[in-house]
Parts: sequence; structure tokens; C-alpha cells
Amino acid sequence: MVFVTVRYVYREQGRILLEEEQDIVYRADSTEAERQALAQLAARATAADAAIVPQRAADHTLRVMPDPVQLFRYSAVTFNGHRIHYDAPYARNVEMYPGLLVHGTLLATLMLEYLQSSICPGQSINRFEFSLKRPTFDISDFHLHALNPDASGKVMLWTSNNTGEVALDGWANCGTRT
Repeated sequence: MVFVTVRYVYREQGRILLEEEQDIVYRADSTEAERQALAQLAARATAADAAIVPQRAADHTLRVMPDPVQLFRYSAVTFNGHRIHYDAPYARNVEMYPGLLVHGTLLATLMLEYLQSSICPGQSINRFEFSLKRPTFDISDFHLHALNPDASGKVMLWTSNNTGEVALDGWANCGTRT
């Protein structure tokens, strides 16, 4: 594995408007054990009698069903050319994934939109941090979750993947608009 940290700082007239830091992982081909685990994930997620229970309880939950067009468009707008996000035959037959991989940054974008529209409407998001824990695929729906903001405006948030496990884990701070 190779880890790369990429940092972006956006400024206007010397004032920092936005800072972003990404840790990117480049890894070797998947092992047989990893491929079997993904096949089991797909079987659990798509079983006709699947009763997916989220790993954590939330105050707010939104169901999301990804589709190939959404993933293709997000790849295009973010200049992400990795075929695992938009080429289903490649994702299944070469990378051995059960379906298209939902971008981690798309999960984060959806979470931010959910925060602004439903959890902290009319407020600014002053800080947002997250880490990705597990993959989410387009084989079935997944969910966005949040707790109510605490007294300081901090909101704990996460997504659950196709089997209810935490996929993205993070927090944000909602505040007044300046």
C-alpha cells in the first residue's frame, strides 16, 4: 500500500476560504479473502428477505439509492477517471467488486447537502471532517444518518453502507451565517 496526503488551500486576497486535506490509499490487487468478503456483502445486501439494520441509532436518517448515471456524472464533475465508479462490467469483472463503487467524496457531498437541508437549515457548516471506513456499492440502497446538534452546534454524522455498517464516519459544526 502507498499512502498519499494531498492538501488544498483556497485563498482570496490572502484570506483562507477553504482548506481540504485528503489521505489517498493506493493498494495492490484484492486477495481471494477480500473478494469472498465482497461477495458475502453483496449476498447480504441483495437478499430478498434482507432486513438491514443500521449499526448505530440516529435522530435523522435518509435513504439513498445510487444509480449509474449519478455515479458517472459525479466522476465527470470531479475529474475522477477511475472506472470502478462508472463502468459496471469493469468493476465486476476486473476489480471483482459486486457493483459500482460509490465515491467516498459523493457520500460526503450527500451528507453535507442533507445537513444543510434537514439538520441545520439556514445555518452555515463551519467545519466538516470525515473518514471512510467501508465501501458502499450501487447494488442496493444506503443511508445517511445524523444526531441532533449539541449545544455547541456539533453534529455527529455517518453513512451506513449496503449492509448497515458505518461507511463514512464524521462530524460537522453548524453555526450562524456571517
